[in-house]
Amino acid sequence: MTVAPMTCFEVHVTGRLPQGVTEAINTRLGKISTCQMPNSTVLNGSVADQAALRALLDLIWDTGGSVLLVDRFDRAGRGLHHSGYAGGGEGHARLDPSACGGG
Repeated sequence: MTVAPMTCFEVHVTGRLPQGVTEAINTRLGKISTCQMPNSTVLNGSVADQAALRALLDLIWDTGGSVLLVDRFDRAGRGLHHSGYAGGGEGHARLDPSACGGG
């Protein structure tokens, strides 16, 4: 049996996600790194498949969050798919986890 590799992602959301939302994300999908910026939140981690990524986006949307950008990449950091929302995707560079005090 072959196990499918996890999909790495980074999601940029407008505003700050409430702590309850980030706890729900971690409970349902496993450990996801969250970086609260002054006017946005950046989430990154790994999910099993597209359905799990959609579940993450649904949690954000269900709480009134607005997704600016979804970026999917391989373990080496190479972009596989890049989808900007609301003009947020142009000229995007992946956030360095150290910018949030860790990975």
